[in-house]
Amino acid sequence: MLHSSAYLNEDGSYVVVVLNPTYEEHSVSVDLGQCSGVKKVKAYLTDQDNDIKEVKVSWRRGVATAHLTSRGLLTFKAF
Repeated sequence: MLHSSAYLNEDGSYVVVVLNPTYEEHSVSVDLGQCSGVKKVKAYLTDQDNDIKEVKVSWRRGVATAHLTSRGLLTFKAF
């Protein structure tokens, strides 16, 4: 089971944090279609081997998708 939390920053950007406490890897998709003004999304991975490393994120029709490693933390920032 993945755990997630979402925030609207004072600067108008959105952040979604997804925690994977399991030993399985996941492809994570976040629907940002209802978030106004979003034109770009970045994703960052923190795990045993990475410390806030920017990772590839696909952005299509308001949905951002990125790879989440086992026992990792993935942060999407939409602005």
